[in-house]
Amino acid sequence: MTAVHESNPALTRYGRWFVGLGLLTLAAFGLRTISNSDFWLSLSCGRWIAAHGLPHADPFSLTRAQAPWMDTSWLYNWLVYWLWSSGGATLVTLTHVAVIVVAFWLLARMARNFGDPVSITFALLVSAWLLAPAFVTRPRLLTLIFPAVFMFCLSTGGRRWWPWLVLLPAEVLWANMFHTFRLGPVICLCFAAQQFARWRRVQRGEAGAEEGEASREAWLNPLLLAGGTLAVTLINPYGWELHREVMGIGLGATGPRITEDVSVFSHLFSAATTGQLVWLAAAVNIMGLLAEKRRLPLGFTLWAVLGTGLAMWSPRYALLMAVLSFPFFVLSLRAAGLFLRDAFSDVVDRQSVWFTRLAAAGILVIPAVTLGRLVSNHYYYANGSASCFGLGVSEEAYPAAVTPVLARPDFPAVAVNNPLDGGYLIWRVPQRPVFTDARLSLYGVTLLQLVSRGLAGDLQAWQLLESRLAPGAVLLNCCQAQSAVGLRNLLSTGRWAVKYFDGVTALLLRNTPENRALLQDAQLQAFGLNNLELARRAYEQRVARHWFPAHSPALIGAGNMLMVLNQYTEAEKVYTLLARGAPNMADAWLELGICRWNLKRPKEALAAVERATECAPRNALAWLWYGQVCTELGLPQEAGEAWHRAQKLNPVLAASFMTQVQTRTTNNVSPALRGRK
Repeated sequence: MTAVHESNPALTRYGRWFVGLGLLTLAAFGLRTISNSDFWLSLSCGRWIAAHGLPHADPFSLTRAQAPWMDTSWLYNWLVYWLWSSGGATLVTLTHVAVIVVAFWLLARMARNFGDPVSITFALLVSAWLLAPAFVTRPRLLTLIFPAVFMFCLSTGGRRWWPWLVLLPAEVLWANMFHTFRLGPVICLCFAAQQFARWRRVQRGEAGAEEGEASREAWLNPLLLAGGTLAVTLINPYGWELHREVMGIGLGATGPRITEDVSVFSHLFSAATTGQLVWLAAAVNIMGLLAEKRRLPLGFTLWAVLGTGLAMWSPRYALLMAVLSFPFFVLSLRAAGLFLRDAFSDVVDRQSVWFTRLAAAGILVIPAVTLGRLVSNHYYYANGSASCFGLGVSEEAYPAAVTPVLARPDFPAVAVNNPLDGGYLIWRVPQRPVFTDARLSLYGVTLLQLVSRGLAGDLQAWQLLESRLAPGAVLLNCCQAQSAVGLRNLLSTGRWAVKYFDGVTALLLRNTPENRALLQDAQLQAFGLNNLELARRAYEQRVARHWFPAHSPALIGAGNMLMVLNQYTEAEKVYTLLARGAPNMADAWLELGICRWNLKRPKEALAAVERATECAPRNALAWLWYGQVCTELGLPQEAGEAWHRAQKLNPVLAASFMTQVQTRTTNNVSPALRGRK
């Protein structure tokens, strides 16, 4: 397809610089410290492969020891371990960033047939924001290079022989890295459909059909490529078994939560979700459907529909949408620009110089503001991320401080842990089998749901887990939603005691003779509290030095646990610091208000819960507490308005809240209720 757009010469002159600025902005989103939990599982698998070869049975699990298991991302895992061994976290992160920049550089070159540098630059910015929440070190990100290579090769050499030399090896690599390799043949089929439609138009002699671009070879070649790429997926260590395994994975997001969107505590912040970003990107595509006056290219439209459909089915596929929809983003933005130019042609023609300057300013200002948010750490600060701008590892996001305790020879053999922490525990304490990790294909939905419900406070699920496996210890991730409820319920049984607590992790030991040495070890508790104090001092220093300090998982988790233990004086100190360091954290203000209300200081509580409603106006619990404090202070009108808003947002929560608060127990409202929004 030839270019048919009309570009402004003044803007076109600097087109390469604009596109380069878009790529720089895209790359900047990847310059973040590693905090995603699944990275450590990949690293652990890579270490095993480097030492022992490919696994066919599980080498890490306590509950699934030596069960049949295949590492469907073995090549990625080995690559990540090699990068880590060669250059640590810095090399791992920079490699992921470089691969993504190359992928979108190829897409930008391909998209020159659909728009000018201005529309390409804005499309890069749309894709950058779509990638932003999940621009982390995982195979889902790195393998985006493969659909980009497929799209580039098919659009620039669909009738030639050289795409075979590129796409067949690319498909082999893709098949050994991540289960999305199934999209390779589909991308080929979409392009074959486009070329076949063109060929049919030529055969029918339709006006506007370009015979030179619509020969039989133009659609037959990508059709054969679809079959060839499907065939070479068998070049993997597991043969047909790989296909059967990935069919069980599916393309959706079924089963329990085994990956975090931004962080395990991002739900405490009022930030844009991946789903909202998907809908905004979909709006860009719809804009093209409405504004484009030419016949839409079938293949590129199908790619956009495929990517958008996957992302709407599961937000985790927003990454694929950013790649598959990129040419359509460019087409849509160009069409919208031409539509606006035609609609206001008189004004544009009279003030062409000013409109040129306005467009140039937009191209420069938007990336500049975005880069400023990233470099200053404001983006991670506002979104509740455990990462921060830079390179390295956010060590506090993991159960790092407790690992010396786990390595003790008298530590219980069976210790329940949250699946998200499993990969890190395998990496740091390889001599100990892990209870669970994030491998859904190995553990199955039933076990992972049982563990998740048990640790979140479901007593029936926990009793079933305890009776089946008789664990001697529990490693509770204090930052996860409902973890405080899980702690309270475990302690209520009388069979468990908290012997270590550092904010991020609470270690509970069962009251058995086998655990006597650990239970009587007074230094264990002091060790945990010392780690918490170190985290508090580090956060205080960050708050004093930076406008947008990196968050403290240790303090967030400490606040959760202190509240469930009714230690309101200590919890107030924690939440006062968190509210000072993260004033957009609605939960910090809400919990601070609850602390002050329990400490009989309702006026101070009102100021805190009012700030919580400002930070999260759709948080029903914040309005309920605002109404409760207003009632106690004799402000019936304000209380009534707050009750009304809460009931509209969440009538079930409002009814439960009123039932509990009317009794005014010491705990006022249970941790389970406090965790609901």
